[in-house]
Amino acid sequence: MKRMMSFAAVLLAAVLAMPGMVAAAGLPGATVQVTNQDGLPGEVPPVVTDAEGAFEFASLPAGSWLLEVTTADLSGKTQIFFAVPAEGAPSLVSGRVTAIDGAALSLQVSAVIGAPWTEVFPPPPPVEPPVEPPLPAPAVALPPVWNFNWARSQGKINVFLAGDGLESPAKVTLTSEAGSIETTYLVLDPFSGVLRARFPKGAAFRALVPEDALRGDTVAVKVELTTALGTTSVDTTIRLVGPKKRVPFGRTGPKFKYGHGNGHGRKR
Repeated sequence: MKRMMSFAAVLLAAVLAMPGMVAAAGLPGATVQVTNQDGLPGEVPPVVTDAEGAFEFASLPAGSWLLEVTTADLSGKTQIFFAVPAEGAPSLVSGRVTAIDGAALSLQVSAVIGAPWTEVFPPPPPVEPPVEPPLPAPAVALPPVWNFNWARSQGKINVFLAGDGLESPAKVTLTSEAGSIETTYLVLDPFSGVLRARFPKGAAFRALVPEDALRGDTVAVKVELTTALGTTSVDTTIRLVGPKKRVPFGRTGPKFKYGHGNGHGRKR
């Protein structure tokens, strides 16, 4: 018996029955085959019904199909035509094959053309970006003693850096609690591998030394190197000398402002 049906989410049935036959039961081991009738390339592998006679085709594209059921002992066979509509494709087709006992074997096939099949895959693991090793901190040499007279200086301060990763320097920054200053005036010696960073002396002093600093104070300075590979830094200190001195705690006396050229200062 052949029937042509075209619908989604409804019962599809092919029944071969004889009068007086009863007691339908699930038929295990039957081979269920679907064949496309529109000439689509490729074949859908057949499936075998389980212990309850159930079968399933996970994802069928739109088109006309022929479903055939053959018993394990080849003693019975039935078929039905059905269609998967375009708006429901790809579709899950599942059903059950039952047998009716009697003088002659009769097969009953019921199936449902379900909603579009969506195969769920676990999300791929996140791709961790490669971890670049940190830049090694360079060795740093800058003047360890700074004079208050530098505040008005038009000269230059050289900071020297040595180590790996200095081939493509971008800038060097000096930072203290008072402020920071940076320079892009960088010269790399090709023979020694030492990088020289030049800063304006007066501007560096005014940026890094606190206004209330006095002679003998120590100022913490961070030397930060930025290259094409990243940033690294080294902590160091500078000591202040010159005409501005601290008045001992609890004692009165003359305070010195910035001196003139003799280095002794001017009483206020």
